[in-house]
Amino acid sequence: LIDASIVPSAVNGPKGGLGEASDLDPEAGWTRKNGESTFGYKVHAAVDAETGFIRKACVTAADLHDVHMGQALIMGDEEAVYADKGYDSAVLREAVKATGAVPRIMKRKARGKAEPNWLKWLNRCYGQVRSGVERGFATMKGPYGLTRMPYIGLARNGLKVHLVAMAMN
Repeated sequence: LIDASIVPSAVNGPKGGLGEASDLDPEAGWTRKNGESTFGYKVHAAVDAETGFIRKACVTAADLHDVHMGQALIMGDEEAVYADKGYDSAVLREAVKATGAVPRIMKRKARGKAEPNWLKWLNRCYGQVRSGVERGFATMKGPYGLTRMPYIGLARNGLKVHLVAMAMN
């Protein structure tokens, strides 16, 4: 199960607003989700569907799109890879097939067209399994307090995320 979660930076975003670089935390980035802008990082995680163990985790600037991290989260011994629409790309599907796994990546609807019923059904089926990754993020942000990154920079925050993942496992 593959997904990403946005975590705000340890410092507030620059006063210039969306797209402005920060002097205090230059490795963080801006992103917009559900009409809300956030300055910070994204935690990308690959979680085992049966055990809930975090198999792999990466931290990037928040402005990096999910599809760019999809291949980095594949271990190679999976039977299937479930991911949301943010990871939908032909390149990732081929990479998953090359490892012998079945790509169960939710599909986007065609631009400007209504979503067909079969696509709604397929995405709902994939989403029910894929939602298991959200429990890992809820645990990270709840009991482990990762509601805001504690440090400045990718290296330190990446280490913190890996320590949290090890403690959770």
